[in-house]
Amino acid sequence: MQKIPKIIFYLFLLFFYLLLAKKFSATEQSTHKIKNLEDLSKIIPQYPLDAILLKTENYGVFIKSFFFYLRVVGPEFPIPLEFWAKVSSSLYARGSNWKGYSIFQIKTQPKSTTNKQELIFSYGPQVPGIYFVGNPLWGRWQKDRWKFFSPLSRLPSYLLWESPELQRNDWNRLLEEAPFIEEKLKKGEIILQTRSRLLKINWNLIFNELWSF
Repeated sequence: MQKIPKIIFYLFLLFFYLLLAKKFSATEQSTHKIKNLEDLSKIIPQYPLDAILLKTENYGVFIKSFFFYLRVVGPEFPIPLEFWAKVSSSLYARGSNWKGYSIFQIKTQPKSTTNKQELIFSYGPQVPGIYFVGNPLWGRWQKDRWKFFSPLSRLPSYLLWESPELQRNDWNRLLEEAPFIEEKLKKGEIILQTRSRLLKINWNLIFNELWSF
């Protein structure tokens, strides 16, 4: 009977060790697992909020794992919740240029039969916070500039806004572009920069956030 060459045997042991180490690593055990954006609705609190993609990572040599680092925040959930989520390779590839954008939104909409609000789920990249603007429960317009109420004064920075205010014209334009943002990002277009610079990624803030963990 022919003996297995030692080099093949040792390579097999190495591969088996790496497989076990990956399976039982702290990262693998401590993260949520999502195959698609719709899975976020199963693990995120049911409030008006945005799930903002702050960072992407992949690990592994022979078998790769893919991760999103997300920030969840909103007017009724003002203290940010941040966590890692293990994602599918297809979602990782799809979201390669989504950093700094909200990838899952829960927004409110009045019910037609009552005065109550119902929650609407929306999936895909959007400018963080645009669906919070205009709601009189959370802020008000001042000379065509939206400003959140004092208890929510830190919300714009958590949403990665450069300014705590947003001009009405910019808000209207962003709402018009909302259905097309993912396609624009694929083409390399920058959505967050506006002429007034009122809504632009605060890169200093996001840089500090990414190096804080």
